[in-house]
Amino acid sequence: MTSWTRAWALRGTALLFLAGCGSNTFVWANEPDSDRFPVQGPSTTVERHPGDPLFGISTFPYDFTQAALDKTMELATDKSQVFTVQRDDGIPWREALANSPLPASVMQKWASFKNEQPDGMPLYLAIAPLDFDRKNLAGAVEGSSVPSSIQGAAFDSNAVKTAYLNYVRAAVDYFHPAYINIGVEAGELAHRNPSKWPAFERLIVHVTENIKQDHPDLMVGISWGLQSLTEPDVAERSRSLIDRLDFVGISFYPYMSNFHEKFGCAPLPAPPQEWRGPLNWLREYTNKPIAICETGYNSKDESLPAYSINLKGSEQNQVEFIKDLARIARRDDYLFVVWYFGVDITRLLAQLPDGGSQAKLWRENGLFDKDLNPKPAWNTWNEVLAGQYTAEEILQPAGSESSAEAALTTVARVGFSANSDLFQTDTNNTVRLVDDASGSQAMRWEFRYRYGSNDWKWASRKIDRGSAAQATKMRFRVKATSGGGIVVQVKEGNGESFFQAIQPTDNWQTVTIDLDSMSVDQSTRKDGELQAGKIVEIVLADGGAAQGASGERTIWFADWEFVK
Repeated sequence: MTSWTRAWALRGTALLFLAGCGSNTFVWANEPDSDRFPVQGPSTTVERHPGDPLFGISTFPYDFTQAALDKTMELATDKSQVFTVQRDDGIPWREALANSPLPASVMQKWASFKNEQPDGMPLYLAIAPLDFDRKNLAGAVEGSSVPSSIQGAAFDSNAVKTAYLNYVRAAVDYFHPAYINIGVEAGELAHRNPSKWPAFERLIVHVTENIKQDHPDLMVGISWGLQSLTEPDVAERSRSLIDRLDFVGISFYPYMSNFHEKFGCAPLPAPPQEWRGPLNWLREYTNKPIAICETGYNSKDESLPAYSINLKGSEQNQVEFIKDLARIARRDDYLFVVWYFGVDITRLLAQLPDGGSQAKLWRENGLFDKDLNPKPAWNTWNEVLAGQYTAEEILQPAGSESSAEAALTTVARVGFSANSDLFQTDTNNTVRLVDDASGSQAMRWEFRYRYGSNDWKWASRKIDRGSAAQATKMRFRVKATSGGGIVVQVKEGNGESFFQAIQPTDNWQTVTIDLDSMSVDQSTRKDGELQAGKIVEIVLADGGAAQGASGERTIWFADWEFVK
């Protein structure tokens, strides 16, 4: 595994460690002690309407103590509307291939979850045929082994298909889930190893078709990482399988954009477009039912300097993400939303090799801190369970302005009302002035591309030094013919550059960029502070899809200005 696949896999280390402890050591208690745990808030038995999304907190523990397991289960039952069982610690390949009884260790762990499921609460079951690198078959679970016919076999080999179908059948017959994810984040394979995707798709279709014959009402899907799914080539590659599934599962930690960029994903914009953009794109991409199988947001900044990963988190962004997620889930008819970490996992990571190392990127996802003190997001979570944050109060339509945005004052206008406002490009690009749907004029930027490792399409516009001196933001309207991200960059006169990624859709939307939130291009770094009065150039960059991809793209911009 590369360093980056190890970083992604480390989240599963805790599950493997916990599984290794054995159910004789840690058993979910039936009557957890609530003395130290603030469960105040509205009951989850509030009246719900058919079709409302379910909101739940996963059963992932924040420590290896019995008390922590009990408190985790309390959150997963008392403060949830869907009960989550995720078993991605391997497959009993030997027993599943022979269709024989599963190992006692597997059944003991299954029983410890099933015994805690509240009566009448729907169960979401998640299992994984892929290892934590999301590229190869999972290893054998404790107590089992991998038969020679499966070792190194293709995903669509008869042995793999037979064994995995038998395992899924056993899990469904035992847990009786309402929803099953038969490929936790398996959609990442479409991004990380596309050549193996067709065989994997055949495996999933085989299992889905057979399990649906036995359980026609069961909702069957797999999950994708949302940031990678928005990559145009991944979206296109995944579409045929999505059409065969009952729902699209999504794993989404929007603050982790910098991490996913290491796998080649386009950067996400700053909050709140960091989550609003991809979630809005998702409903435009598919009309299938959507399930947020796992999500979260760090309440503090986190970094891994050795890997140049710097993640921005805050308690306020955690709150706003939960509010918007509830609104969008109701607007777009999601099946359910699972918040993955109920409590910060600081104490758990301290007991893992190297202190959890890269897994600390998820450390402050909790609605409670490591000492079980509630964060502001805990109150927000209870408000969501009580039915607040409805679809009717979702973000204003694209192109419209909130009262706060409308109150902004124009400092300098960039364009577009004349040819002199147009950005400059090379001979393989064209820009021209056109009318947009509202009667305003816009810049139309179109180009053909065939992307190599360093092939970007560029457009730039000079501005007078000092003209934006009082500005705190840039604002413009944008739309595009495809969903890939683009980078907006500003340059100071000394050559220092700052950038932010945006995610245009095929509908006009207003984008407002806080100049203070733009990231410095480390290769040009001087003092690391963007000063609006020193800006002399704006640059647009389109990095396209995967290397070797080719096609055409058109992007429109209108009403570009610096504001305060």
